Amino acid sequence: MGKAKVYKWDIEIPLYYIQFHLYVPRFMSEACSAIEIEFPGIEMDDVTNVETGAFAGSFTHEEYGSEYVMIIPTHVLPEDRLPAIIAHESLHLSWFMADLIGLVYEWNNHEHQAYFMQWIMEETWDHVQKRLPAARKWKDLHKGVKPPVHASDMDIASSGKWTITESQAMSLKPRPGQAEAKLSLLG
Repeated sequence: MGKAKVYKWDIEIPLYYIQFHLYVPRFMSEACSAIEIEFPGIEMDDVTNVETGAFAGSFTHEEYGSEYVMIIPTHVLPEDRLPAIIAHESLHLSWFMADLIGLVYEWNNHEHQAYFMQWIMEETWDHVQKRLPAARKWKDLHKGVKPPVHASDMDIASSGKWTITESQAMSLKPRPGQAEAKLSLLG
């Protein structure tokens, strides 16, 4: 299947001094495993399903507090649907983040939400577009390949602003029915 590459950007929202983490993997399972390594104790199975097409949500980490994430797996989602999928996930993210900062949206007062959502959408789309050539190439070479469902089915690489150490990778728990997680790391 090849080495997993999970691209991650921490996108700051300047006006509110908050950020969300954008993960752009090939498959949902790669981002879920990367999040579990970056935020020990978070079980992405509790938050999303690896069969999910894309994801936006929040969780509370014991050490880091509230964290907001969006996952857009470029290799399995239809490219022509990506803008609509990103808009959909941007709406979810705008609600989660508005709740944190105390913004209230009402039927006659939602212009601010429209700008918030538009900003999240534009920032996300700018980063996702960078990965589309690799996604096109992969789709052409691997027609019909089933995505991996957890870290034991893939290799993890370091990428972006974080690095996965061997000890962190080995601490991943295998999913039910799997004897052990077999991971290999890029140096």
